[in-house]
Amino acid sequence: MPERSILPRKGQVIALSDRGRGPGAALRPWSGSIFESTPGLRLTTEQRLIRAYLTLFVVPPHDNGSKIVPLARFGSFEVRLCEPAPDAALDTFPLWIEIYAHDRRVTLDSCGCDELEAAVTAADAFMAHAKALHEEAMRAPVRPRRELARGIVTTLREAGFVCNLIDED
Repeated sequence: MPERSILPRKGQVIALSDRGRGPGAALRPWSGSIFESTPGLRLTTEQRLIRAYLTLFVVPPHDNGSKIVPLARFGSFEVRLCEPAPDAALDTFPLWIEIYAHDRRVTLDSCGCDELEAAVTAADAFMAHAKALHEEAMRAPVRPRRELARGIVTTLREAGFVCNLIDED
């Protein structure tokens, strides 16, 4: 079996391997699936899930008793592992993954899994979806808040509501 080493260098982790060559052979950079050339360590989805699951044991619960650990974030879209409140935990899957939009403060999609392989597949799909949503939001034209507020007021007026912006011209 080839010998592998991980050496820290200038704040980066470098993986090295002798690639099965003879004893005393010089080590060279190893290109494994979990390592990037720079900077440092790149975790697989399975590793992220395992770390997040273990972190659930030490993070403090929210007011409702649930716990949340982020897996990945793309702009305002976050993929996260959730643990429901203890009173609801009996009725749910042990691994609950969701896409959360921080700008809207809403869960966009969620999935429960009882096996690690299914959770990895779901997390990969959610991360791809969150990344696509972020890229789409970056391409969308940005409308100033004032213009958006005027559009909302106009729509409400057309629906029969009486409303005005506080400092409307």
